[in-house]
Parts: sequence; C-alpha cells; structure tokens
Amino acid sequence: MGTSGHPEFFGQVGQARRNSLNLSMAELFDRGGPTVPTTVRAEKGQLLNPKKTTFDKFDRGLDWVEGSAARLYWDAELPEPLATPRGSARPIRFAEPTVEVPLERLHTLLDIQRDLNEVVLSDDPISSEQVRAVAARLDQEVSFLFGRWATDMLERNRTEGHVHPGIEGIFAEALSGPVSADDPNAEERLYRRWLVGGRSAADLDEDLYRRFEQRYQQRGGEDDR
Repeated sequence: MGTSGHPEFFGQVGQARRNSLNLSMAELFDRGGPTVPTTVRAEKGQLLNPKKTTFDKFDRGLDWVEGSAARLYWDAELPEPLATPRGSARPIRFAEPTVEVPLERLHTLLDIQRDLNEVVLSDDPISSEQVRAVAARLDQEVSFLFGRWATDMLERNRTEGHVHPGIEGIFAEALSGPVSADDPNAEERLYRRWLVGGRSAADLDEDLYRRFEQRYQQRGGEDDR
C-alpha cells in the first residue's frame, strides 16, 4: 500500500525541533510526546499515514501549536511553536510502598500455598496440569494485588482527563488487552482503562461511566466534563 504526505521532511523537521529543545527521545515521551519507537520511525522518515492522536503527541511533546504536526506531514507546512513553551512534564506522584490485602484474599493465598506444598511434597509424580492449575490461581491473586497498586498510581497521576505520559507508558501494554466479562476483576480493569483513556477507551455504558467518575471524584479527582 502506498502512502502520501511528506514523512522524510516531517522526520527532519521533528528531529531538528527535538534537538533544539535538548530532549532525548525518552524525555520527549515523558512530556506527552510519542513513544520512543514512533519517534525513531518518524526521524528515519518511515512514519506512514499516522493517526491524529500521533500528531497530537508530536504537537504536545515538541511545543507546537495544535495541528502543526499534521500540517507539516501532509502539506509540508513548517510548524508553529507555542508562544510560551510548556517546560518539563509534571513530576510523577508515587503510590504508597505497601498494598492493603483484604482478609479473604489472604485466605486464598494461603490456600494456594497449601495446595502448592501438597503437590511439591507428594510422593506421586507431578503432572503439568497440576502445576498449571496452581499457577493460574496464583496469577489471578498476584494480578489483583498489582492492580490495586496500579489503580492508586493512575488515580494519583491523572489530571484534566489524562494520566501522566510516563505512567501511561508504563501501563499501556497491560491495559490494552481485552477484558473478559467473566473475569472477577473485570470492573477494576475497566476502571484503570478509563483512568488512562476516558470513556471511549474503556467502551463504557452510561451507568458504569458515572460510577467510575464518582469513584474518581471521591478520591479527590476532578470531573471530566
């Protein structure tokens, strides 16, 4: 499939702008710009038919007026810098170093520990099915505990409907997978997805959207509307 636009010119101008701001590719990402792999492709002239969201990230990271990156790519129009550069990204606010474990979850972990010991200490041969069954239960509990910490981090670092870009980058892959309706942690996973990308990213119905919005406001967050 062919492409249009001016990817090579876009890459040259973008790289020159990044260098003039004295930013590494990682620092560009930290201030709301594209991911490092996307920047690498762009500066090599290999960014083909990018989405509007990608252009928005270049505008944000390179301190360009909104729409500048798109005009540069499609029309070879030199970008307009912001009159007042944004400066560095806001600092990341870290969650507490401990995670509260509900009593029922602790009981479940103890059950898993007991079952694992029974398998290991048994004189009978250990089957792969036994190991997979225990591992699946352990994965679910670890995922729940990690999810609690992740939710706290996302809530602390969300402002104006957006999560700190550095935090978004850390959790992007984990949040991108499908959420199964029979997943016992489905609502928590959808809440984290909403924290990062809003209602459209999580594909929420009205009731769940309002519930998430209320929950976030109770944590001290602002109304998205």
